[in-house]
Amino acid sequence: SRERAIGFTHSVNGGISFSPAIRIHNNIQGIRWQPNFPSSLSNPHGKNMRTNSFPSMAVDISGGINNGTIYIVWSNIGTPGVNSGSDVSVYLIKSTNNGSTWSSPIRVNRDAIGNVQYFPWITCDPETGNISVIFYDDRNTGSTDVEAWVANSLDGGNSWDNFRVSDVS
Repeated sequence: SRERAIGFTHSVNGGISFSPAIRIHNNIQGIRWQPNFPSSLSNPHGKNMRTNSFPSMAVDISGGINNGTIYIVWSNIGTPGVNSGSDVSVYLIKSTNNGSTWSSPIRVNRDAIGNVQYFPWITCDPETGNISVIFYDDRNTGSTDVEAWVANSLDGGNSWDNFRVSDVS
């Protein structure tokens, strides 16, 4: 099966102990796929490569306006909560209160619906608090190719600028 939820736990004592794990988003549709999956789990991205929907997390430690905000990104089939259609996009959720509550998902890639974005990884600049997410993207390629793209946010993940970083697909 594919990923259906995102869980979260945290430690405030350097990993000696952790809070109880909780589900922070219960209704996702991950893109995990490998060639030997049952035919009922069709390839959601159309590329001949194994994929997963493992989330990636970053925390703002800049001391700025979003200091302490926790950011999580992952790839989802359709809009999280609806999970239908052929669009695979990168989504972000964030918490401003140490993981007690989480925002609604925000779409990171700024392209037409119907393209494929996957394998996101997030980082938060420790000086400025600006967020960057790198991911594979097929918005400008053929059906078997991808390019590397980056999305940057200067406002805590509320808006995103996307640009291609690979020079060939």
